[in-house]
Amino acid sequence: MYCGVYAPWDHYPKFLRQSEVGDSMKVLTDFFDISDIERYLERLKRWQHHAANCAYSEDKDFMPCDLLFYYELNVRLLESLFILLLKDQNQAFVSDHISEEQLAEEKRNWNWYPDNLERDELLNPYLVIECAFKEINPAQFRDYLWKWLKAALSEDTINELVLPGGVIKVYDHLVKLYSAAWIIFQRANDKHL
Repeated sequence: MYCGVYAPWDHYPKFLRQSEVGDSMKVLTDFFDISDIERYLERLKRWQHHAANCAYSEDKDFMPCDLLFYYELNVRLLESLFILLLKDQNQAFVSDHISEEQLAEEKRNWNWYPDNLERDELLNPYLVIECAFKEINPAQFRDYLWKWLKAALSEDTINELVLPGGVIKVYDHLVKLYSAAWIIFQRANDKHL
């Protein structure tokens, strides 16, 4: 991973169209229209394994073009979540808008419900996004995922390019970010019904 100082524009979205920057929920909608969250979590775990072990994948469901597509999907998701976080911070979101009854109803009605988030994170999924981006900024996330992609596509050992600790940290954040994105996406859809 790049360890130097990032320029301010390095944090700008690089994979989003201008219309998606203005409407970041469209990216979440597209993300969850492509596949369900359980499949994303499964693929993320496999990708993390290949990156941590610097193991080239000959798995037919994990071909190089699929990895590149999956890399771009993840970067687009991260960029849109960062924009949604910035918008949310401007709106001064208050977590008491979600009641215990609503949480119970969501758990009953949604086809998947995150079990990896704390109660306050379920009430306000933007806490997950804020925590992730405090530890790893958008440009660093892109760099980490690029290293994951290179490691998973390489037949050679990459050694110091992908440190197992970094892979685990990024993986843990991504799993929680998927859950937060799912909650934001589902609540936005529930409002439209």
